[in-house]
Amino acid sequence: MNKKTLRSQLLETRKNISEEDRLNKSKIIIDKLMATHEYKNATNIMAFASFGTEVNTHDFIKTSLANGKRIILPISIKEDRSLFLQEITNFDELKPSTYGILEPEKKENFDRNKLDLVIVPGVAFDHRGFRLGYGGGYYDRFLASLDKRTKIVAINFEELYVYRVIISRYDMKVPVLITDRKIRNFQRRAR
Repeated sequence: MNKKTLRSQLLETRKNISEEDRLNKSKIIIDKLMATHEYKNATNIMAFASFGTEVNTHDFIKTSLANGKRIILPISIKEDRSLFLQEITNFDELKPSTYGILEPEKKENFDRNKLDLVIVPGVAFDHRGFRLGYGGGYYDRFLASLDKRTKIVAINFEELYVYRVIISRYDMKVPVLITDRKIRNFQRRAR
């Protein structure tokens, strides 16, 4: 099986999670995330605005802003498959943009070296901490460029925790994965 086929199968698995279950599981995941030391000790947090059937992060962003956290969201730059980081002060700043994802207007690139915590999406994650993304390589390049002190936490549904994802040369591991059932810690290293 190749990466594209695996991604397709796993996206279908995620699509089959009912709306009610998805919202309930999302709340459990976000509550766990907000209870972590990584979150509590972070000031500058890079989150993502959930899209489609991903773990819902909209309330997480709103609550974090209300709690005085600085929220930075990625803007996908198609030309070089990079992420531009934009701080927001209000959820209403987000509009559908690249790939239909809610993104802020591009103004001033936030310094990635000032990030305390990065919340990572993904199609699936495996027992080694490897992530199967959406195929663009945006996050793998971005994660590889982060300061080693930056905390990285991935979030996903337990149904998308698999034994092994197919990896490529540049695929990055995540050190922590939070699902609706468990928090998993992996050793942080490139491969």
